Amino acid sequence: MKRTPPRLLVVDDEPHLREQLTQTFLLAGYRVTCAAGGVQALNAAVAEPPDLVVLDVGLPDIDGWEVARQLRRLGRGGPVLFLTTGPAPTEADDPLGEFGGRTGDARIPKPLRLEEVVRRASEALAAENAEGG
Repeated sequence: MKRTPPRLLVVDDEPHLREQLTQTFLLAGYRVTCAAGGVQALNAAVAEPPDLVVLDVGLPDIDGWEVARQLRRLGRGGPVLFLTTGPAPTEADDPLGEFGGRTGDARIPKPLRLEEVVRRASEALAAENAEGG
């Protein structure tokens, strides 16, 4: 039985970076949906739940941390790779430990190295599958 490639949701408000990530993941054999903002990302995840989310933290409409919280509340999406130039949430911002307690979640600093993002996505998906997720 042939397994379908994992579905990724790539979310970034910078068109060139979103396109680079999308093309890189397509070439690596993933199925990719992309979104330019938080609302669009949530709608895309509800329509077709991703196996992994590559999520810019600095979105113009809803920040990436809140997008991830909402995805978790909705039960949509697997691990999240947070793309950021800023710090991770503090304990006060993240009292439930949502961003660090889930297997596969990771912060990836910008500027990005595309090969690192693909490697981290593969590792996150493998970790999720190992847990039975």
